[in-house]
Amino acid sequence: MVTKAILSVCLSLGLIMPALAEEDNIPAENVSEEQVVETAPQAEPQEQVAEAVAKNAEQTKENILENTNLSLDKEKKPEAVIEHQVEKDIKVIPACDDEKLQKNTIEYIQKYFDATPNQSTIFRRHKYFVLHNLDKFAEENLADYKTAATSPVSDIIAYIKMNRGVIEENMRLCKNTSTNNHVKNIYLLVYPEDDSNYRVNVINLSPSLTELDKTNFVYAK
Repeated sequence: MVTKAILSVCLSLGLIMPALAEEDNIPAENVSEEQVVETAPQAEPQEQVAEAVAKNAEQTKENILENTNLSLDKEKKPEAVIEHQVEKDIKVIPACDDEKLQKNTIEYIQKYFDATPNQSTIFRRHKYFVLHNLDKFAEENLADYKTAATSPVSDIIAYIKMNRGVIEENMRLCKNTSTNNHVKNIYLLVYPEDDSNYRVNVINLSPSLTELDKTNFVYAK
């Protein structure tokens, strides 16, 4: 009775393993600590594993992208700037004080006045002052004659560019240097007619705007 009571107390306190004692017929009191079955380690939750895998994959992706960008930056070269230049056929234009130009201009103006049927007092006065003040011409900046305020010079320049296809680089604008207040400024617009001749538009020679494109002449180079 006493032995059973002691055995029951030991079993309740977990001091012996009844199943092991019964199987091997080993008294419960003789079971050592080494014979106690170790419990299996608790498994890591699946959520933590998945999170770790995803984190590693993201870090690997970032490393690949960073290395790729560094490689592209090293190989990247500045784009070459392509400039399109239009080749212009620049011609030689005589200077405003060229002797041949002045000689041909005076001859043309003299013939123009002689051939004009209108010989009124105003016309004869205009003819006199023009012919006596054609000794010198000075070059003008073509860019200053592109507005309505500089008409009729600007009109002739635009007309020659559009209808004859002459570029500004092949034009020379000359102005009479006379300081006589009675003389209206006479302009010469000189440009190539062809490979062997020049054309000269004499501006303000005629008081009529309808004859602006008619007061011109051609002379050989």
